[in-house]
Amino acid sequence: MGVAEEVRRAPIYTSFRDEVVPFDIRAVGRRPAASTPVVIDNGSFELRAGTRQKMPDSAGDMPSVSVINYDRVGDQLYPEDWTRDKYLKSPFESNVVCNFTNMESVLDYTFARLGLANESSVSHPIIMTEAVACPEYSRSNMYELLFETYNVPNIAFGIDSLFSYAFNASLPDQKLDPDVGVVVSSSYDVSHIIPIWDGSAHVSQSIRLSFGGFHLLEYLYKSIAMQVPFENQAALFSLRCQEIMNRYCYVSVDFQDELELYCSRTDPAVILTLPVDLSHSIQKPKLSEEEQRERDAKAHAQTEKLKAMAKERRDEAFAAQQATLTSYTALIESKQSERISKAQFMEAITSGGFEDEADFMSSYTALKKKVDAQLKKRGESETDGPAADDASSKAYDLIDVPDEDLNEEDRKRKRIQRMLKASADARIKKKEEKLLQEQQEAEDREAMLHAFNADPEGFIAGIRAQLETVQQRRASRTSDVGAGSTMSGRRSNAANRQRAAMIASMGTGTMEGSTFGADDNDWDVYRVVGTAPTDEAGGGSLSDSEDAEQVRRLESILNELAPSTGESAELKRDFHPVVHINAQRIRVPEVLFQPSIIGIDQCGISEAVMAVLSRSSCAAYREQMCRNVFTCGGTTLFRGFRQRLYDSMRSMLPVSSDLRVVKARDASCDAWRGAAQWDASDFYVSRAAYQECGAMYLNEHRYGNRNVLYKDAPSTAAVPPIATDGLPGPSPAKRRR
Repeated sequence: MGVAEEVRRAPIYTSFRDEVVPFDIRAVGRRPAASTPVVIDNGSFELRAGTRQKMPDSAGDMPSVSVINYDRVGDQLYPEDWTRDKYLKSPFESNVVCNFTNMESVLDYTFARLGLANESSVSHPIIMTEAVACPEYSRSNMYELLFETYNVPNIAFGIDSLFSYAFNASLPDQKLDPDVGVVVSSSYDVSHIIPIWDGSAHVSQSIRLSFGGFHLLEYLYKSIAMQVPFENQAALFSLRCQEIMNRYCYVSVDFQDELELYCSRTDPAVILTLPVDLSHSIQKPKLSEEEQRERDAKAHAQTEKLKAMAKERRDEAFAAQQATLTSYTALIESKQSERISKAQFMEAITSGGFEDEADFMSSYTALKKKVDAQLKKRGESETDGPAADDASSKAYDLIDVPDEDLNEEDRKRKRIQRMLKASADARIKKKEEKLLQEQQEAEDREAMLHAFNADPEGFIAGIRAQLETVQQRRASRTSDVGAGSTMSGRRSNAANRQRAAMIASMGTGTMEGSTFGADDNDWDVYRVVGTAPTDEAGGGSLSDSEDAEQVRRLESILNELAPSTGESAELKRDFHPVVHINAQRIRVPEVLFQPSIIGIDQCGISEAVMAVLSRSSCAAYREQMCRNVFTCGGTTLFRGFRQRLYDSMRSMLPVSSDLRVVKARDASCDAWRGAAQWDASDFYVSRAAYQECGAMYLNEHRYGNRNVLYKDAPSTAAVPPIATDGLPGPSPAKRRR
């Protein structure tokens, strides 16, 4: 299928199912001999482990292998591991093991699956993969974990992508040179370009790119999460995003042209229906009256208990405040009656934590106000009764006095008292109106429930008829406003004519002789101006805000007394979030070749491969490496990845260059197979060597890292520009840069 046909074909409709996919776990047959090594491909996304009892008969055979996905490893571990670390996560930071507590839990599970958990120690040699240029800190802790915790006899480390290259080089149909080539490895966290010359990898000439499958998944999630409601975004967990990416994303050979084709589509390329647990949104069955009474009684009892506890705490705190105020008052009275001297008074307030007498009096005044306010709130205030009435009369003693009998200062006080009295009266009136409103609402609700209990069907039918009438009135008002689009049409509206007449009547006469405002009822005119008149049938106000409030009230009654059933409930129950995927199909994998899409300031994979090749100053070396470009790692499994890498490199190489890009037979498992077929008997680090040489000791081999000590590292001036026994390096000037 061509590019245009791929982009322009009809949308793909897919529904995901929530199914538990079992791990690829192979049961161990007979117990292997003690000399049989345990091979562990310790990847940052998946771990594969097995014992090398026999070599695979074909590329599809992989005996005794246990696969662990770090995203779901918590479902497979033992309960004691969860009690020790409830929120178990991957032991990796980027592609390097850093959390060795979690690594120990993963190894416990691995050895248990391989039938080695019942032994006091693991008596098999260990072959384990590690990161390219693995830090000594991580390797030394792994040594300590395996030697001290599991008592393994020997350990050998290697690089997974080199093991994968070695295994594919042993297959005749791959036609790879085992001694020279370029490995393009793209894993979950990072990507590496490693040159191979004379049968060994030159890690010092390799390139590390800080992006991998994780960054692609994150980009895909961010691009489609906005299409899913917030309460349903749990459906886009990492494994489902990975499944979407593996199914529908592919590497575009011509990204720009294909992107324009996707953007010109009128419908999405893929339409996904995601399964979501909507049990929280489906309406629960209605309880019986007895069950509802029991639930209400329990809730009321719990509420009363909490109220009693809160009141008890408040009473204790108030009693403490009263005791403190009493002691302060006694201290002040003792000073005033000269029962204690000033020095004793100052000593007492200083021992109480006060700086001076002013600080003490300020705290005393504030505490007295707080206690008095609490007493007044509780109805125990000393100012209640006749004394309170007398104080109130003194507070407003100038209101009834004529202005002619007052001086300028008293007139100001009179205006302030009038404002304060008006505010107090307004608060009292508001409280009374609120109390009357609550009583009226309670009576209306009681009457409504009585009418509903008498005739439920008729009551609900009447409420629905009222709701339909109000909704039709709002719809007709909207159509009337739309029809009266001209200025003359709007002026002909009855409500506007009444408002205009009202405003004209207000403007008659001169302002000096106007008595508007003398009566409080004059201000009601603004309510009439701001509100549309009632209709002729007496159907209520034509104000849209009042109609909207009536709609909300009627809908709340229906939701309470007649919850939605039937078709609407079925539609709600059958709802599933839908995700549309269009240009994301090629945008997500394009990050491997253009990482600037997600904000990473690095070159793409094809440019990195060319940079590694350019470090060789000999054209013959480059030609041999170009004929053996090998891709491995789970991120290279995208459809079209090999062709895109080939086309990108071909455009940057001379026309006469012989370029060949080889894809791994099984990008996920070939690393384990390569490590299993490796004879590591001469490259193990034994327990005795570990105890003698320390955790920094490393036995070098063609598939592993190099142990370069900082004090032994050569200077840039001492490095020759060309090394005939290895990969030709750059000139000293380039090294200094």
